[in-house]
Amino acid sequence: AKIRYRTMDDLERCLPCPPLGAEKQGHNVEGHDDNDDNEEQEHFHQICRSYQQYATFHQTRQQGVNHRVHQMLNEEGQQQPQQQQQQHPTIESIMPPSLLPQTLENQQYQKQFCDGTIRNQFFLDNVLKYSGVMTSQEVLRQRREEQQSSLTEWATEDQMSKIDSVLKSVAR
Repeated sequence: AKIRYRTMDDLERCLPCPPLGAEKQGHNVEGHDDNDDNEEQEHFHQICRSYQQYATFHQTRQQGVNHRVHQMLNEEGQQQPQQQQQQHPTIESIMPPSLLPQTLENQQYQKQFCDGTIRNQFFLDNVLKYSGVMTSQEVLRQRREEQQSSLTEWATEDQMSKIDSVLKSVAR
């Protein structure tokens, strides 16, 4: 059975894109403004920047967690002699062994975290390379050469959360 079109307009409604030369100036093929293209391009650059900064962001965040744990344990150690009479649980006694700095579990956790972060960064770098964008190592090398670390635009927590979600989806 052949499909018959009454008019050229009927035919054009069925086509996935307008015929050649039918684009309006200032609009792309789908009829969107060029501003939409600029927004998409900016979004793409934000995603690439997040991919490039993944390992740095996560390692820095983990260092902050480790610092806060050390700080809490030190503060508790300084207050402990004054409150020796009370029989309350200590911060150290309720923390999981993987968070206690001097334990084997913590050393194993830190190594696993670092290894996982490096593997994730390697995966993201391959995605960047496939897309024709500089990898995290290339960006770091360029920054060192240009010595412009103060001008770096860092990815946000929200953007990194999205990257983590992407990695979880890929793992599934």
